[in-house]
Amino acid sequence: MNEKKMRKRNFTFAALLLIMVFALCMTLISCGGSETDDVAKNEVKAEQTAEGNADSKDTKNEQDEEAAVKKEDKKETAQKTESQKTTQKSEQATQKETQKPTQAKQVCYISIEGYCSGKEISLQGGDTAYSVLCRSGASVSGSGNYIKGINGRFEFDEGPTSGWVYYVNGSKPSVGCGSCSIKAGDSIKWDYVTSY
Repeated sequence: MNEKKMRKRNFTFAALLLIMVFALCMTLISCGGSETDDVAKNEVKAEQTAEGNADSKDTKNEQDEEAAVKKEDKKETAQKTESQKTTQKSEQATQKETQKPTQAKQVCYISIEGYCSGKEISLQGGDTAYSVLCRSGASVSGSGNYIKGINGRFEFDEGPTSGWVYYVNGSKPSVGCGSCSIKAGDSIKWDYVTSY
């Protein structure tokens, strides 16, 4: 019981003290005493600051906790994003690796005397030595099985037995260029000769 009475007295005493300080401040303000006004204002500010500091500490603790949670969330999100990027890069690298051999298998090489040497040509379905020649960028005259001229150089320009011949992988095929099938990696060479 004594303890309760003591608390009650202390509370009453603090309340009276606060009221007296407030009344003193009001008296000084109404009297126009500038020095005492400043003192009273400072006392009131000190009391408000003390109350505000207690509130701001609680608020600051809550804000710190919220900031820590947000920081942790950002960290987790960044880790997930990084993991996804790594997985995507790995998948892309795997796709590129599997595509490389396919791309390597889909080209042949053509050399044309006086025009190009070892030019890479992408293959299309059913390609022949003639179709590859036509896609090489050279100007071609003739039919699918017999070439009369390439880039302005024609048969018989250098004699009655001169003209164009072709080789596939170093061998002269026994069929016309329009009937000679070309596969990935083949090397086609066109030479102008003075004697068939």
